[in-house]
Amino acid sequence: MSKSGKRRVVSLAATVTTLTIYIPLMGTAWGIYAAMSAGYTATIFGLAWSDGKLERYFGEGSGSSGKVLQTHVVFLLLVVGWIWFVQFVKPSLPLWVVVEGDSHESWFLFFSLLGIIGLLIAELSWLAKPAERDEQVGASPQ
Repeated sequence: MSKSGKRRVVSLAATVTTLTIYIPLMGTAWGIYAAMSAGYTATIFGLAWSDGKLERYFGEGSGSSGKVLQTHVVFLLLVVGWIWFVQFVKPSLPLWVVVEGDSHESWFLFFSLLGIIGLLIAELSWLAKPAERDEQVGASPQ
């Protein structure tokens, strides 16, 4: 399958994952957090799969799966924090920012999504860094 085809599968999987979690939980206060976390996770690991990096992160002898999961949990907390923040400030924003048009778009939704995309790009670039070698403490430079 081509990279473009894999990216289409990832976008579909992320959308289905998000909606599968959100629809049954939309009456709860934490449903949006669970749904966005699941969709974000599907996107991150789906993009790693489409780029052929899953083996690098989780393959035998990679030794970095714990670090990848720790990094992902930190970014998930940032996503949850971002969602909480935008919902917190929404009532204090001017009406022209939060009013939805005929197709339900608004500047508020645009900037909310832009923040999540920014976190996605930041995590992907963080994961793309080459693994650093463990340096011995007290080793003299040569």
